Amino acid sequence: MSVVSEIDHWVFGALKNENVRDIKTTVVGGSVSGDGYTGTIVFVDVTAVADNDEVREYSLAIKIAKRPPTEAELFHVAYVREMFVYDEILTSFLTLLRATVDFMPRCWTTASTDTCDVIVFDNLKKQGYELHDKMKSMNVNHIRLAMKAYARWHGMSLALRYLHPETFRKIEDTLSDEGFLKTIEGVWRNGKFDKVVSFSRDRWVKVLEDDPDLLGKLQEKLGSQPVHVADYIFDPPVKNQTVVNHGDCWNNNFLFKYGGQDKENPLKIAMLDFQIAVLHSPVRDLTHFLYSCASEHELSHMKEFIDLYYESMSDLLRQLGCDPDEVFPRSWLADHWRKYSRYSFVMGNLVINLCFGKAEVFDDLSEMDLSCLLVEENEAACAARIRALARHFVEFEL
Repeated sequence: MSVVSEIDHWVFGALKNENVRDIKTTVVGGSVSGDGYTGTIVFVDVTAVADNDEVREYSLAIKIAKRPPTEAELFHVAYVREMFVYDEILTSFLTLLRATVDFMPRCWTTASTDTCDVIVFDNLKKQGYELHDKMKSMNVNHIRLAMKAYARWHGMSLALRYLHPETFRKIEDTLSDEGFLKTIEGVWRNGKFDKVVSFSRDRWVKVLEDDPDLLGKLQEKLGSQPVHVADYIFDPPVKNQTVVNHGDCWNNNFLFKYGGQDKENPLKIAMLDFQIAVLHSPVRDLTHFLYSCASEHELSHMKEFIDLYYESMSDLLRQLGCDPDEVFPRSWLADHWRKYSRYSFVMGNLVINLCFGKAEVFDDLSEMDLSCLLVEENEAACAARIRALARHFVEFEL
């Protein structure tokens, strides 16, 4: 089947319940080098005719992961997980909780074949959404929107567990699959990927070598050396204190919609890419996002962000008929911060290094030349973010 025929096939499948005919597709673009997405994204404009002869227009984003033998397991398990989030978890939130989810794109259909996995979404870029510059920290206004989105996502998880325990147990069984976690751990410990992890670890040591006191406190808080991101993947969550994690909380997994040319005050946010969603502490998402996307200035507002998050989540839980003090009391956040923020420090440091590297760094991490991470004109800005991250991780208490 040709690429055009494949795209037509997936579009027809996506619109099968729309009662339209004479479907015509036009490929108008796709993901580019540096976007950092697994697989390929193809943007397609569609026209079709409804039963009443009305001409309808659709703008779709088709996310495709071909499965070459060497990467079949990694790509397939990641896409299957994201399909589960949209097909089962999001559907449960919408139908059982009757919740409003306005921070994720509409998913039209999902499909798996012997050679690829496919998910078809609305093309949010046609609706005015755009990526934030990954080399710039997100300002306070962007972060507030993200905190509110995470509050709703996590709050729906908690409400579903409390109000529909049997449904949640089925989700729990799928997301707690140890085989998936071992696959992800194996990726990070693979020799080719491991060199990127080792580089980022050596980088923070070099950045902090002129501040031995901070470096010593950092190493003490992290525990045994050397530190590897895979060391924390299996940090056991506290039973009955977990939510469905977004899991991949870096800059390019968010889109923002602005009013005109004002890029400082976003109006809406969309969360993307749930391929490594797991059941874990909400703090894993919050710290991963903040440590990957914030600079020293934004990190100084941390308590404000956490207050906004918890108040927003509590409001939603009350609307859904739950008592936040019973379902997830505020004190648990502080406990979880102490237990689980190490993972996010290591991930945040890794993401910062990648964001300040060359665009092609995201094309294939397994084959990446480490020189892609050494961009002279970005060195000072990268080091400042790493230093601010280390100091905040060492000093902050919730």
